[in-house]
Amino acid sequence: MPTRASLHHVDYLDWLSTTWPEAPGPRLIWGNPPYTRHQGLPAETKTRARQASRELAPGGRSGLSTYFLAASLANLKPQDSLCLLLPSNWLEAEYARSVREHLWQATSRLTELHIFPHSLRLFPVASVAAMVVWVGPQTEREQPLVVHRLDGDLATGFASVRTESHPRIGVAPANFMSFKKAKAPERRSEDYVQLASLARIRRGVATGANHFFLLTDAQVEGLPAGTYVPAATRLREMPGDTLDKEAHDALGAKGERRWLLWLAAGDINDPVVNQLIDRGKFERVHEAHLCEVRTPWYAVERIPVPDLLFGPMTKGRFRLIRNEVGAIPTNTFYGITLRRRAVAVDSVESLLSWIRSPSGQSALVEVARQHGSGTLKIEPRDLAQLRIPAKIARSLDRG
Repeated sequence: MPTRASLHHVDYLDWLSTTWPEAPGPRLIWGNPPYTRHQGLPAETKTRARQASRELAPGGRSGLSTYFLAASLANLKPQDSLCLLLPSNWLEAEYARSVREHLWQATSRLTELHIFPHSLRLFPVASVAAMVVWVGPQTEREQPLVVHRLDGDLATGFASVRTESHPRIGVAPANFMSFKKAKAPERRSEDYVQLASLARIRRGVATGANHFFLLTDAQVEGLPAGTYVPAATRLREMPGDTLDKEAHDALGAKGERRWLLWLAAGDINDPVVNQLIDRGKFERVHEAHLCEVRTPWYAVERIPVPDLLFGPMTKGRFRLIRNEVGAIPTNTFYGITLRRRAVAVDSVESLLSWIRSPSGQSALVEVARQHGSGTLKIEPRDLAQLRIPAKIARSLDRG
């Protein structure tokens, strides 16, 4: 067994599959993986990271640090341990479900989560919440999942101000940040239906370069009709609960980017459009991650116009906006498209009124995930499970 530490300047994911298996044990993986976001990862890097993670491979929206965690866990032998300083988003993000489920099932290993205060800027070049995960060697008895809530600062150090011990029994919780317990329904299940039975829910368009694809009134002057469409970009720009022509025009009067470039391959024949595309190339927009994987790069994803716009993150009330102007939402919104296309106005208003009511807001909180800052976030899959009163659902179904 070596008596001195040795340094290896190599690709960690490659090293895991080549040198690591032959290294003598017991071994400790100890470090602070890079936290590169998924948008900055080349396709070949993601492929190698998924291969190294094997059955624990997280989803495509995972950052590099979560791939490092998954790959490290996948390569631990019984006597090995792991201690990593990471951004904390993997504790609740949908893309890391496979990692959380693995840790929940690894009951023979003591697992500890040390969660720093959300307001602490631990990483000097990035404003992200942080945590430390410790996974010990396998033992002969079942171990809990222990969560330490930390307080302190970089100057004086940190201490645990609250410790939670969670027996790893049954299905893994969807969220390792708050470990919310599901509340028993107050009424019979037949009194409710899931929102998914009434509507389709999907994220808005991710352009890959908002500064190029989102345009002001001045920037669309001269562009042919049909090459741009109304856009919904930021919730705070919309003071009301209806985005109609008047509200959309008010955004234009304030100089907001209220149009989305909506180009197809044939539009390049127009000289104004061709000039715009050339400018994008000069600015290297086509080299942005999402742009370079599209064909052509300047044609954003085509999605149907949703009936309603939903803001998935809040520290207060969740907002639902009627989309009367027919705007295409960016990925700061979820679009909700009713399955019945000719639904009566009164029926839609009943749905909107209920969701905005205390009962509806409470139902939304039940399916939301709480971030360390107190921010609530709902994923599309969870919003689809929102329980709507059956009487409202029947009115929508009748149209």
